[in-house]
Amino acid sequence: MRLAMERLLLLPSDLLRHELFPFFNISDVVALDVAVSHRRLRPLLLEVYRELPLAHRKEGLTLAQMVWFFTRSIPLQSISFDTTSGTLKVSDIFEVLESAGSAAASVRHLSLCPWSDSAGGLDCFRLLTLCTGLTSLTLHDCKEVAPPVLEALRTLHSTRLRSLDLSACSEITDAFLDALSEGCPSLTSLNLSHSRSITGAAVRNLATRCTSLTALDLSDCSQLTSAAVSDIARCAPALASLKLPWCARIESEALISLGRDCPSLTHLSFFGCPLITDTGVTAIARGCPLLTGLDAGTCGQLTDDAVTALCEGTPQLTSLNLGKCSLLTDFALELVARKLLSLNTLCLSAIHSATENGFQAVARGCPALTELDVSLNDGFTDGCVEALVREHPALVSFDGSSCPGLTDSSTRTLAGGSRSLRTLRLDCCAGVTAAGVGALANGCPSLTELSLSRIKLTEEAALTLASGCQALTSLSVCGHLPNAALAALCSGKWRIHFDDDDVDDDYF
Repeated sequence: MRLAMERLLLLPSDLLRHELFPFFNISDVVALDVAVSHRRLRPLLLEVYRELPLAHRKEGLTLAQMVWFFTRSIPLQSISFDTTSGTLKVSDIFEVLESAGSAAASVRHLSLCPWSDSAGGLDCFRLLTLCTGLTSLTLHDCKEVAPPVLEALRTLHSTRLRSLDLSACSEITDAFLDALSEGCPSLTSLNLSHSRSITGAAVRNLATRCTSLTALDLSDCSQLTSAAVSDIARCAPALASLKLPWCARIESEALISLGRDCPSLTHLSFFGCPLITDTGVTAIARGCPLLTGLDAGTCGQLTDDAVTALCEGTPQLTSLNLGKCSLLTDFALELVARKLLSLNTLCLSAIHSATENGFQAVARGCPALTELDVSLNDGFTDGCVEALVREHPALVSFDGSSCPGLTDSSTRTLAGGSRSLRTLRLDCCAGVTAAGVGALANGCPSLTELSLSRIKLTEEAALTLASGCQALTSLSVCGHLPNAALAALCSGKWRIHFDDDDVDDDYF
């Protein structure tokens, strides 16, 4: 055991970090600690400990795990806690860090999301007084953020803090944002999504003061106008990522300013901005030569001219959302298929003017494609699936929900040639039956997410899913099933959703 653990530490650090650490739990770490006694390897073991929280930063640590690290005088650079359950409070975290002494100053990344207890803001202030070395802070969906947290940010973290996530923090106002931008001018990344109270005046001050911003998320900041976006473009020329979904007042003038003043832009989203026209998209295509990701979904005024400009000006795009741009035709789809050769993620949902010819072109083209969403399209048929699977054997995600042209033939095609497929959604596909679902279970071993809402499954198909799709972690099915089938599905380690209208009440 000891020899095996010591050999493990001699593996390349990148391999440990990306391939092994994500599967480690605290028991594995304890085993390492006990087994590795060689003096020369102990420093390597400490590096393992420092990397482990980074590998698990999404699900975070428990208090017991954090105590385990600190009692061994191992500084943690990244700490993440999910307080959703209500059993963990910010005050608990503060007590652990306070007992750790100077080790708290080594924390660089702190995530507390969310909290709802009334004392959370004050406890967070106390916590921030301990973590004086922070460069990144996430307070997603946290209540009572202002004013104690703001005071701590301004007085203790004004020069070091680079990244701040305040998404869904309902108390963010113009006054708060003004004080924040004045107190933390060194920010390079800021998330203010769902801050519906802030106006263009506060955003203008933010842009003027935080001139080093490279990433800004203003999703669903519904009071913003084109003038505010123009101010951002003028004052933050190094901006690389800007998110503006559901900012419904923004017009093409905003995109013209971004195209003129932000040549470093690589990712842009204006999903759900109905006033955007071809003129704005053309300005982006001509002025942002580094653009690799564009989300223009639900912009109903865009036509084939916008797609033409993108294909000519930004052929390096790797991700593109044109979903619900209902004026697009087969010409636009054929152009995308022929010109955007680096595209790996594409959304073409609800393109009602397109026909099977256009979707066939996409299925045969876009050689780098691995993720495709064509939901809500009458023109996407079994023949399109055949071309897609034949030309894209590395496909990992496909959404064909509400496509009446898909039948069991498509599921058999996917099962026969898409062994890399991990996510599949066929909700409300009337032509797909239980027999087709059974074929999926036998031919798509890599599936982790499967959505089959409103598709009636037989007991045999459900049992086949339960036994054949061992990698599944998320499953959405029609609940009208015999108890034996439901029991088989519920016995797996899956997150299962049943269509409410069809669940057998006797089972529960």
